[in-house]
Amino acid sequence: MFNSRRMAMTMKIVISVIVLLSIGLFIRHHHQQTTIKTIAVKQGPIIETIESPGQIVPQHVSQIRSAISGVVAKLLVRAGDHVKKGQVLLSISPTPTPNDTLIASSAVEAANINLLKALHDWHRNQQMYQHRVIAKQTLDNYETTYLTSKNDLLRAQNHLKLLEKGKANIGGHLLDSLIKSPMQGTVLKININQGDSIVPVTEYQSGTPLLIIADLSRLEFHSIISQLDVQKLQLKQDAIIYLQSLNNETIKANVSSIAWLSEADDPSKTQSDLFHIDSPYANGYQVILNKLQLPKHYKLRAGLVGNAEFVINKHAHALFIPQQAIFYSTQASPYVWLKQKGQFLKVSIKLGLSSNEQVEIISGLKIADRVALSQPTSG
Repeated sequence: MFNSRRMAMTMKIVISVIVLLSIGLFIRHHHQQTTIKTIAVKQGPIIETIESPGQIVPQHVSQIRSAISGVVAKLLVRAGDHVKKGQVLLSISPTPTPNDTLIASSAVEAANINLLKALHDWHRNQQMYQHRVIAKQTLDNYETTYLTSKNDLLRAQNHLKLLEKGKANIGGHLLDSLIKSPMQGTVLKININQGDSIVPVTEYQSGTPLLIIADLSRLEFHSIISQLDVQKLQLKQDAIIYLQSLNNETIKANVSSIAWLSEADDPSKTQSDLFHIDSPYANGYQVILNKLQLPKHYKLRAGLVGNAEFVINKHAHALFIPQQAIFYSTQASPYVWLKQKGQFLKVSIKLGLSSNEQVEIISGLKIADRVALSQPTSG
């Protein structure tokens, strides 16, 4: 009798606990379902765009170097100065090393000896040709050797003059210690100061970079597009540029060039460029925008970075929801949680165009349907 009462009491306690747990789970589930934020399916325009980083680059840039060694005697321009073609930028005082002078002097002596020998051979073979011992072509070859030796001597003499005096006349062109601008433009950067040593440009070395000059009246925007998006672009396509330093002020532009070779496969990219922005894609393609239309109250500078936006497609009356409301599974199509009568139902959908924030719904939903912005808790 005692055991029967004890078992009955235990059963009542177990049943009470189960009821309380069920009520708690129901309240918890109901609370979760009612606190999940939802949003309605809307209808309106949706625009698919591509965005890519890039920077402002002058169409014409010149890096100034010297043909003679020495030190900077006088610097005549400053960064930001506008210069004309042929304007003197700086002067150089030649300071050849004793070894440079010795080599140049030896080259003159060797060229002079070669010239005397070539002249002697040419005169001797003229006599042989007159006696019909050699053909005319053979004589012409000796004359060519003589003329080449003559030019070699002149080049060696001018090189020695350039080292010693800082000026020489080569091919009718005066080379001197005055470095002049090869173009009209703006001095962007000066890499040297007065008194600095200068390494000249030769076939074995690139020489000291002195200044950078660019024509800022003709600017472009260079960008890198991923291999997934580059096929969607077309030449002459309109674009919008947003520059960070100009508070994202919009600049209208036009696609003027789309590379056929990716940046990763371009052998020329192993060299350092004057202007270059790191690609966010390992094998992206360079896209160049020109015809930049800047608001009058702004002034562009070379190297400014920003983003280019290209409109790829647009639908005027699309059904759309936020990206946040779409969920993905590896085994099924994209889906949403559709709210109906206080419950959330998992519904597969078909997607269309997508913008940065919205996605077009082709099928699976209708206007005014409400979908969850986060994953509901099951059961």
